Amino acid sequence: MYSFLKGFLFIIIGLFFSLLFSAASVFIFKKTTPAVSIILSAFTFLILSSVCLNFISRIKKSLFSIFILKGSGISIYNFSERIKVLYSREKMIEELKRLEDQLGFKIFWMVIIDEKNYHSIYQNKALSQDVIKTAFNLIDKKSDGIYLLNKDMKIAQNLKLTNFILFRFYRNVFMFNRKGSGILHNRLIQNTGKELALFLKRLNSVEKMFSLSFLSKQWKLLAQTQKFFLPPAIPIINGLDIDIFYKPFINVGGDYYDIIRLNDEETLIVLGDVSGKGLSAAIIMGIIINSIKISEDKRDLRSIAESVNEIIRVMRFKGKFTALFLGLFNNKTRNFKYVNAGIPYINLIREYTLLNLPAESHLLGIFKNERIKINIKEIDLKNEDVIVMCSDGITELEDKEGIMLVNSNDYKKKLMLSSGKASLEIREGIMDLVSRYDKKRDIRDDITLIVVRVIEGMS
Repeated sequence: MYSFLKGFLFIIIGLFFSLLFSAASVFIFKKTTPAVSIILSAFTFLILSSVCLNFISRIKKSLFSIFILKGSGISIYNFSERIKVLYSREKMIEELKRLEDQLGFKIFWMVIIDEKNYHSIYQNKALSQDVIKTAFNLIDKKSDGIYLLNKDMKIAQNLKLTNFILFRFYRNVFMFNRKGSGILHNRLIQNTGKELALFLKRLNSVEKMFSLSFLSKQWKLLAQTQKFFLPPAIPIINGLDIDIFYKPFINVGGDYYDIIRLNDEETLIVLGDVSGKGLSAAIIMGIIINSIKISEDKRDLRSIAESVNEIIRVMRFKGKFTALFLGLFNNKTRNFKYVNAGIPYINLIREYTLLNLPAESHLLGIFKNERIKINIKEIDLKNEDVIVMCSDGITELEDKEGIMLVNSNDYKKKLMLSSGKASLEIREGIMDLVSRYDKKRDIRDDITLIVVRVIEGMS
């Protein structure tokens, strides 16, 4: 209504002075054209509107100071001006205490609301917790805003019946004792509420920054811890030539691997991928690797798989499971036992022929052990046989046409031509192909690639 009256006033004043200016120009120049009259009118309208706007603004400030900012209202107004530069609750409390000293009595409460409890970080000790809860229950389901309460702690119909004023923003509540605070005018209420909301917005931003900073330190620590679970170097295994590439999508990942030398003849090869990414996947990954390392009988692939399955179920991470490949190689007999629980592309290259060691066991962490399907398979390997194991960061990589890398002719050809090559050369060739796919479409997952080549062992 006020904006409408102000605009209407500007139009009346503009038209009046436009007519006055046009009449003056006729008197001075004896005649004038319609175009000149329009230009003079518009020019006069713009200048006088600006003058009137400035004049009215000054009048408003004067009236605000005379009729509203009197008594304790001045202290409240100055308080709202000072909190414009606050960025912490501690500084806010200092301002509240300063306000109390100026007014001579406690009139202000600031309360933090969580999902179940109301925790007051600053309040009048004489105010009971029941009164606070009664007030907050009224606005618990309501949106952020300003609420007027009467002496019975119910929504007041107007300002005259108001005893308390509640400002609720971003799960925080500020409560004024209206009878003692001097907040008597709606404009002062709105101005105070606006500054409180802006303060809380700044506070949330600062707290998020500190939280992210703390979290980044925790992620860095977790990344360092995760490296501890992964092998620091590729062990030298009699009868095997092994090379590995590992890169988490972020600092920590859900992919994991290990090469565990059990004795002079046997070696356990591990490749796994926990569902999802981030902190929970990294935690599960570390626990799985550790549980495999401390297994009493690492030759018992079924027992290891069941143990991993039960561990994930006990942790109760929602929607978490793992794909896992366990391979037990005997360099004396060249026998290779394995369990493939959900790793879709484990390839065996033999004399330029590409074979697959299919996933014939259930993913781990979904079913109870008595319901889980774990198939142990065996194959006798020969010299120059190559096994290529990779996580879905590689197998599910697609080009712009939606063709998966593992289904492309280039990938199949690269693997088939791997016979007779060292594992390092094979790994570099595959990763070169991956990098070319990466340029076509960004990689959005952890990448783990293990190349195992069977060679003549030392007797």
